[in-house]
Amino acid sequence: MKHLITSINLIFAFSICHAQRVPVNTIVEHFTNTKCSICFNKNPGLYANLAKHPSVLYLSIHPSSPYTACILSKQNTADNDHRTKYYDVYGGTPVIVINGQEISGTSFTDTSLFKPFQGLTSAFSIEASTSKTSSNTIQTRLVIKKVDASEVQSAVLFTSIAEDTVSVNGGNGELTHYNVSRKSFQEIIDLPLDVNDSIVLVKTVNINPVWNAKRMFTTAILQEKVTNKLIQANQSKLIVDATTTSANDHMENTYFRVHPNPAHDFIYIGHNGYDSESNQEAVQFELLTPSGVSVLKGSYISETTIDIRNISTGLYYLILKNKNIHTSKKIFICR
Repeated sequence: MKHLITSINLIFAFSICHAQRVPVNTIVEHFTNTKCSICFNKNPGLYANLAKHPSVLYLSIHPSSPYTACILSKQNTADNDHRTKYYDVYGGTPVIVINGQEISGTSFTDTSLFKPFQGLTSAFSIEASTSKTSSNTIQTRLVIKKVDASEVQSAVLFTSIAEDTVSVNGGNGELTHYNVSRKSFQEIIDLPLDVNDSIVLVKTVNINPVWNAKRMFTTAILQEKVTNKLIQANQSKLIVDATTTSANDHMENTYFRVHPNPAHDFIYIGHNGYDSESNQEAVQFELLTPSGVSVLKGSYISETTIDIRNISTGLYYLILKNKNIHTSKKIFICR
């Protein structure tokens, strides 16, 4: 009986050890150009499709071909071209790569576009964070952890510091650009060898005057060296200013409760508790386009439901404020 119990314990321990694989985050790399008229026609369909799949990560990269005058390419030409050439897709836009695989012959609006890449698991996890330092630099920190057995010992790591919304007229009619890669690094790294071991990678870059530092975040993509197959990907939250972060910042981000997101017909706004006196204060709300155009505004006490049936598909910012709190939330509206 003693040996039987020992065997059962060993099997149980083995099962636990190999039950720690984590989901693979689906990541779309979108190669586009602000001078490309085809991009103007096709990109909105991709954005609408992404809005219906909020768990899918997204990064846009602007190469110098086919149009060298693309303003977002000119601001980061070498990095953007390097990533485009890595996939051998340099020379034409728009192109999308999902989990390291170029997608061709499939419409950007196809609702099954991401399906082949979902439900996968990985032996590695990635945690990413982004902060602004007092020396006017941005620091990105990645923690790559081995959570299950794997024979992969080294991999390609692509790290991008991106801006989540850039409003600029590049010439093709697109006025708003999303998750724009501003600075990137690509390198081969050695991975942790033992389960539960991790490595920490930190990079620091100077803030470019054309960036909106408050809108920056980090994307990390870990891939197999030969096949480009995705091992894992993740994105950080928007930048945290290490010089100003306080308990009030946390309260701004957690006081209001907004759902659903993406939204179709209505948006519900409530609160996450806190003191009942604050919940009775009037709250002003306003829905803005990324370029700052107001499409809806009003006020409420305690909670409300906003009718958005007459508002076009796209990305918006919901501004919420009372006498103590002022915050914004990114909202996708899709049909």
